[in-house]
Amino acid sequence: MTSHGTMDKADTRAREHLAGMADLIAAIRLPEGSFRAAAGTDVVVDILFFRKRRQTKCRADEVPSAPAWLDLEEVRAADVESDAIRVNEYFVAHPEMVLGGHDLTRGIHGPDETYTCRPIVGADLDDLLAHAIERLPADVYDGEPEPIGEGGDDEPQVHARRAADGCREPSWLENSL
Repeated sequence: MTSHGTMDKADTRAREHLAGMADLIAAIRLPEGSFRAAAGTDVVVDILFFRKRRQTKCRADEVPSAPAWLDLEEVRAADVESDAIRVNEYFVAHPEMVLGGHDLTRGIHGPDETYTCRPIVGADLDDLLAHAIERLPADVYDGEPEPIGEGGDDEPQVHARRAADGCREPSWLENSL
């Protein structure tokens, strides 16, 4: 889970770094307010599903199939008068995985408009999420299961490290993705 900035930033370095290690299998965008009750935030959240490649790490421009999630494309909000909104090309190609509507709003850090994903009026987010989960691709795991609990500690080891040089924000990866 991450804020929409991971997928929507104009700077592609964080996405290129991830694409060098893993394939994006699917993504689900949750609308603003999805975590209001639990965390007191209205941030737009993306749930990203990756599959680690068996091969060694490679640069994004060496990835066997060109990832269709590194760049941004323009979409229009429901309000035709609005300016075009730049969102990740994955969500343009897979609008069924966006559980709200693309829109612009005034940001908390000034008068400029910023991206948001508005909830669908009258829709139940739990139902929308369940339908999106049903759309996730099946049978994509191609590794060997790792035994748990052999040789000591049953808790998985978490190794956090900085994601990529020059990446802003808390850009961390756990378990060496």
